[in-house]
Amino acid sequence: MLSMYVASDHTNWDLILYYVTYAYNTAPQVSTDLSPFFLLYGREPSSPIDTILPYRPDSSEGTPVSEAARYAEECRQLARALTTQEQGLQKFLYDDRRSHYQFSPNSLVWLWVPPTAAPGTSTKFVRRYHGSYHVIEQTCAVNYLIEPFTTTADLGRRGREIVH
Repeated sequence: MLSMYVASDHTNWDLILYYVTYAYNTAPQVSTDLSPFFLLYGREPSSPIDTILPYRPDSSEGTPVSEAARYAEECRQLARALTTQEQGLQKFLYDDRRSHYQFSPNSLVWLWVPPTAAPGTSTKFVRRYHGSYHVIEQTCAVNYLIEPFTTTADLGRRGREIVH
C-alpha cells in the first residue's frame, strides 16, 4: 500500500508511513473479519471523525473490565481458529493445483533462474529459463543433478549442479 502513495522520487515515504500503518491496523482481516487493533485492544479505535460526528455510545461502554478482557480473549481465540481454518483451505487449494514432475536420466530440461537486471534495464525482459540441460541423476525425491547439454559461451549456462 505504501508504494501507491509514495512520491515518484521516493522521498516522502516516511511522512505517509503512519497513515498506511493505521490503515493496515484498522482494516478487518479477510479470514477473521476483525482488525488487528480490535484483536489487540478488544475495541475499535477512535478516529478524528468521531469527534465531528454526533456522539453514539458504544455498546461496550460501561462493561466491567474483566468482562471486556474475557470478550477480547474469546475474539482472539476465534481469530486463531478462523486463521487456522483459512490456512487449511489455502493449503488445499495450492496442493490441488500442484503437479509433481518426474524426470528420468538424459531428459532435456530448462533451468529457471531468478531474473536480475543490470542497472538501467528491466527484469521484464530478462530471460528466466536457461538451457537446455540434461538430467544426470535424481538425487532425492525433488532434486536432480543436471549439466548443460552442450558447451557454449552462453553466460546463462552453468556447470554441473544440483537443482530443485
